[in-house]
Amino acid sequence: LTEEELLTRFGMHAKDEHAPQGEMICVEVSDTGIGISEVDQRDLFQPFKQVDPSFKRHYQGTGLGLALCKTFIELHGGLIGVRSTLGKGSVFYFAIPIERRKQP
Repeated sequence: LTEEELLTRFGMHAKDEHAPQGEMICVEVSDTGIGISEVDQRDLFQPFKQVDPSFKRHYQGTGLGLALCKTFIELHGGLIGVRSTLGKGSVFYFAIPIERRKQP
């Protein structure tokens, strides 16, 4: 991917559209790739699921990466998701709660 094709945003929000419970660190990664259909998005975070197994030849993987991310993020009280449009690209995001500590 070129710099124009990939945009990464990092931010901390007191309230976030994805998870309104307190302060969260929210990370989004977007691309201008092929996109993912709504039907395929439903299974995307399930173990051993891939959008299209025929892509394996070009985009290798076991289908465990996003399932593991979902598990770890949810164990920390966060959430993970995707917004995507076929032919326009995808936005993957996660948000995890943070707790500010007072300086001694």
